[in-house]
Amino acid sequence: SGSKLHQEWFRLDIRKHFFTKRLVEQWNRLPREVFDA
Repeated sequence: SGSKLHQEWFRLDIRKHFFTKRLVEQWNRLPREVFDA
């Protein structure tokens, strides 16, 4: 059952990575004025 646990962890990690990637993409879409304020 060790491999099953590993698969579960891998799926969670993938989802976390996906979420972070989306967050970064959203962040990069922000206008530059936000940072200059």
